[in-house]
Order: sequence, then C-alpha cells, then structure tokens
Amino acid sequence: MKAIVVGGGIGGLSAAIALRQAGLDVSVYEQAPEAREVGAGISIWGNAVRALRKIGAADGVVAAGETMRHGELRDRRGRVLSRSDVGEADSRLGAPSLLLHRADLLAALHAHLPQGVVRFGRAFTGMDIDAKQVSARFDDAAGGTDEAIADVLIGADGLNSAVRAAVHGPEEPRYSGYTCWRGVVAFPYERWPPGYLCEVWGPGKRFGLTRIGAGRIYWFATLNAPPGGLDADARATVRGLFAGWFDPIPAVIEATDPAAVLRNDICDRPPSREPSRGGRAGSRCWGTLRTRPRRTWARARAWRSRTRWSWRGGWERRRAARTWRWCCAPTSASAERGRRW
Repeated sequence: MKAIVVGGGIGGLSAAIALRQAGLDVSVYEQAPEAREVGAGISIWGNAVRALRKIGAADGVVAAGETMRHGELRDRRGRVLSRSDVGEADSRLGAPSLLLHRADLLAALHAHLPQGVVRFGRAFTGMDIDAKQVSARFDDAAGGTDEAIADVLIGADGLNSAVRAAVHGPEEPRYSGYTCWRGVVAFPYERWPPGYLCEVWGPGKRFGLTRIGAGRIYWFATLNAPPGGLDADARATVRGLFAGWFDPIPAVIEATDPAAVLRNDICDRPPSREPSRGGRAGSRCWGTLRTRPRRTWARARAWRSRTRWSWRGGWERRRAARTWRWCCAPTSASAERGRRW
C-alpha cells in the first residue's frame, strides 16, 4: 500500500515514520527547496514523547532537547503566582517533557527516514480521486510538474493547507485575538536551573522564556491586538512593550539579533466533521507554528492554580485566576469559546 504525505514539517515527518512502521510505502512532498532551520523553540510534553516512542522516533528527539523540570507562572514584577514540578508528573507518565529548537526536532525526525523519502521543491497544486486511488499534482522547483499516485493522501501542509482547501474548500483561519513574537538567543544560564520554563503575565500581554539546550534561550511575547500588524523593527517593538518588566526579560530581548525576531498572528481552524474525501485524502496533521499552544498552556496553568493541585494556598489561586482574566482574555472570535471555558 502506498501513501503520499503533503508537507515535510513536524506532523508530516511523524506521519511518514508511523506509516512506514506500519508497512506502507511512503513519499513526503515538501514545497521548500531544502531542509533548513526555521522557527524558534518548542515544548514537547511527555504524552507526545510516548507517542514518538511508539513509532521508534523518541531517542533522537530526547537527545536533541533539554528535559523540562520546573515551571513557573509570574506577574510582570517577578512575583511567583504558581509553580509546578514537571519532572514529578513525567515520572508518573513514564516519559520526559522536552524543550528544544524546532530545527533540532525536524533534524531528529529526518534522521528516521531513508534518503529520498522526502522530496523537496514540490508544491501541491491539486488532486483527483476515484474508487481505487488518489492522484496528486505538484509544481517542482525547476518550473516543471510532477504527479504521484497512491492509495491514500495525507495533508500535513500547515495552517494554510492546500490539501485542506482541496478537500473542504477555501476557508480563512480564525484569529485568536493576539499576535506573537519569538526569538532564540545565546544567553548565560546562571540564574535558571536546568529544564526551567517560565511564563509571565501582564495587562494584555505575556512573555515566556525557557532553555532549549546548546546554550540557547527561546522566548516568546504576545500582545492582544488586531490582526495584520507590521513592525519596522520587531525587536524594538517588543523591547518597548516589555520595558520595566523584571530582569532578565529586557536583557534577553536586547541580546537577540533583530533579524532573528519572528512575528506571527496566532490563528487556528475549527475542527472538521468530514476529515477526508472519498476515504482516500484528508488533512489531519497540521503544523504547530501559528496555532495556539500558548493559550492552551496558559489556560491549563490558570486552571491548575485554581484547584487542589496547587499547594500555594487560596490567595495565590485567586490571584492567578484574576490574572488570567486580566491579561489573557480573548479579544476576537475566540471570545465565545473563552466564555464557555
């Protein structure tokens, strides 16, 4: 049985590894001309590491990352709202949670696929489906065309998936109500223990930072704002937004190369009731670059702070709940979902 995976990112490579383990002949088509360093940092929680173990891809990923051990939620003055022992939870789960650069994660996943499985410079343009097979069409980097035939096609080509549009029709992503800047910087570790993760809440904005190994810090900053904002100097914008926040936030921003600061509006898509067409083509493996992991993490932290899992007492649980409403309340189409939560 033959499978086509459109998209050579985290989801596409993981799907290809799993399908090959199940005995399928898999080809991955990626529109980028080559594998390259993109994105910033990422956290992989223990349940995802267990899934990687199941497909035999965990060892390289674990070796490339730093094990997450301690998590803190603070306010902009540096006061601790809550703490969590990630290592204790992971020990019960039987798998570590990891912090690493996206490029290191992609390299570790690539290492589990033979040469030639991933075909670069192929942009998906359309497909035809009948009762027996799916035929996919691609434009190649040289200006020509390519066609591939398989029993099944999986779309893993990100938030603006061309496969999803072919299956369900065009649809704009939903804006979450906030935009995000991200960066990676070499920064001294003396103040932070190994596996440290911190998120800081302020009025309408948040800042997070963590170690990702090899002497690097990954940071992100969010602002509740209308979509489509542009920066003449992204680092200067972030520096102004977080001026006066507790040390080392201003120093981390200042140490970052201005050209390395990324900005994306954070979006998601509503779940589809019909994930496939004809049982042979579907879009299931979305990229994680511009979707909403940080809101999920912040909601989970606020929820944990309001339950018996937090040992810091009723006053701090109430303060964490108020801080969530103050700085993280949805501001656009996600407001109704936030009220239901």
